Parts: sequence; structure tokens; C-alpha cells
Amino acid sequence: MTEMFNDVLIIGQLKVEKLEYGATSCNLVEHNRQSPEKIQMNLGYRRLIFFTSQYKFVTCCINEKLLAYILTNLFSNAIKYFSDDGIFKFNFLSQDRQTVFKIKAFQISIFQEYIVDILESFYHTMNGDSILGTALKMAILKKCVDIYRGKIFITSIKSHL
Repeated sequence: MTEMFNDVLIIGQLKVEKLEYGATSCNLVEHNRQSPEKIQMNLGYRRLIFFTSQYKFVTCCINEKLLAYILTNLFSNAIKYFSDDGIFKFNFLSQDRQTVFKIKAFQISIFQEYIVDILESFYHTMNGDSILGTALKMAILKKCVDIYRGKIFITSIKSHL
């Protein structure tokens, strides 16, 4: 209940643009190299997450707490919507002054037609009935990414068989 209250509070701060930005210089490669291990420990999931990057050092100005929140929510939601024995590949690219985080998972358990609305508050997919939660974190994730004028793309190849 406390977590949901905190999520609602964050949404409110994001809507009135009062979430503290607090950006500092950060090496994204090192931050992202450490993120999967921290995320696995924090979420208590035992999944294989492989991080790859063609870079050794990429500096950017970002709020590291917000970045950690974004990555944690990307992974926690990926884990929720993917099968129990999923393996994740986490890739980081920097192109045209933009940062791209790619999380690729195998054995996704969501149909592509439901992905359009998955970033909305309180949205649950038709095949997501067994997934616990309020679906607030995806909406918060989207708003956090919007702060940096970023985009989230989610694709799925689950079939209706």
C-alpha cells in the first residue's frame, strides 16, 4: 500500500513538474554495467540479465536516482510480463546524441495488440489477469522518460496459438 501511495505521489509531482531534476555528470556505461546486478538484488528475482555495450565510457548529465528508477521499472515490468524462465539481454547504445536502452527478453507473455495501452495508469492486458499490481509503474516510467524527451518502444511476438 505504501508503494502504491509513493507511486501516486510521484505521478502528481511529475504532472505539476515538481520532481527534482538534480542532474549530474554520469558515466552511463559504468552505471548500466552495475544496474542489472543491483536490480536483480533489489527485486529478488533470479533471472539472467546480460549487459552489453560497444562503449567503455559515455558521459551524460542525468539524475542518477531517476535513471535507476527508470531502469528498475523497465526490468521489473519486463520480469512481470515475461515467463518464469526468461533470459534478458540489456544493451546500451548512444547515437545522434541520444541514449538507447534495449531490453530484449525471450518468451514474452503479452500480446502485441495490448502493448499500445500498457504505459497507461491502471491498465492491465487481457492476458495479464494473473499479473499483480496497479500498473502505475509503467505510467510513471513513461513520465520519467518523457522528462528526458525519450521514448519507450515495446514489441512482442507472442502468438494466439
